[in-house]
Amino acid sequence: MKHLFITYSMLMLCALNCWAQETKTSAKDSICVFDGTLTNVPDGTEIWVSVPNTEERSGVCTLFPVTTVKDGKFHFERALEPGKSPYFGVEMRNSMSVRVEVYPGMKTTITGDGMNSRTWTAVNDHPDQKESNIYKKFKREKLADFVAIENKMQMAYCGIYEDSTEVGKKSSIEAARYYRSQLAPLMEEYFNTMYEFMKDRPFCYSYEYETSGLVDYAYRKKDEEKLEKCRKLYAKFPDDNSSYAIRIKKELQPQYKSLEAGDQVKDFTLNDHDGKPHSILETLGKGKYLLLELAFKNCEAEKVERPKEVLKELFSKYSDKLDIVTLTSCAKDIFDSKDFPREKWLELGLNDMSSYNAIDGTYFAWGERFIFISPEGKILAKYDSDKLQEGMKKNFPFIVE
Repeated sequence: MKHLFITYSMLMLCALNCWAQETKTSAKDSICVFDGTLTNVPDGTEIWVSVPNTEERSGVCTLFPVTTVKDGKFHFERALEPGKSPYFGVEMRNSMSVRVEVYPGMKTTITGDGMNSRTWTAVNDHPDQKESNIYKKFKREKLADFVAIENKMQMAYCGIYEDSTEVGKKSSIEAARYYRSQLAPLMEEYFNTMYEFMKDRPFCYSYEYETSGLVDYAYRKKDEEKLEKCRKLYAKFPDDNSSYAIRIKKELQPQYKSLEAGDQVKDFTLNDHDGKPHSILETLGKGKYLLLELAFKNCEAEKVERPKEVLKELFSKYSDKLDIVTLTSCAKDIFDSKDFPREKWLELGLNDMSSYNAIDGTYFAWGERFIFISPEGKILAKYDSDKLQEGMKKNFPFIVE
């Protein structure tokens, strides 16, 4: 009996050792390796990585520094987290990231010229990454003017553009809007060229991203022929749960359209910084007007675009007559960090993708960031960031010039 017990114990120890070794090997095998070679990027420049917080392919990410550039090169390693979307974003702080699709244990080489990491190229053996690089190459060759202006616009949004004769001494937001206006006459060519390129291509993240751009243009133009083309592109989407899919669906399919001026609000409940739940009807029960804001506080472009000082002044002057509620989409660990301090008004976290998709899909259509709501819960109007002050004058009767 003693002999059997010892034998059984040895077998258990061997099994546990094998399990531990397999676990260790599995963890090691999940580590992805990144090697970068950059030109015109100063030594000491920080390299940041964004890591998905959900399984959703275009969801909320956590962003943090991993290494610095030395002699024009950088290197870092990062394990894929189980249950999270299999990609990383690699960037310099205050820039736009190059998205890297990966498998566990995959090696990726990144090359780039200049401070806009969105223009860098990531190469590995992942089929979606190869497809994304085909997109990037096609756009550079067939839509060179569009890509050049789009990159300048993104640099301006990030606050890292250089003054030139084109924009003079404009602020970052003024420069970004200037470049955005320069894109407008190129949008028709962009739509036609990309649609012909994409209609026979397989689904990947770049397909999803570009479809979103085409839908936005067709939706704003109210062009039914273009919208029908977009519906054909959307038919390839494997599901309708990503952030892009939610937005595309409500612009292509009337039954999913957002609430509009004249509609009554639909209630929802979200948590504040301290985990306390709040509902919209609870806020409206005070007899005040309500300004509902959607803010991506950890997005560099959104931080530049967001009229934060206007909101501060509005709240300081009229908090007895209105409430502001900001729905902020960012990872939980930075929801209340020093980089994104609390506002003086109520902030609610859209950190769970199911609540984000449901609320964003119900309230906000393309380009809308602010919703004016009466004390009775009626939607008065919806505006983008650059029309906020215009909306305040039209919809808040207590504001007198």
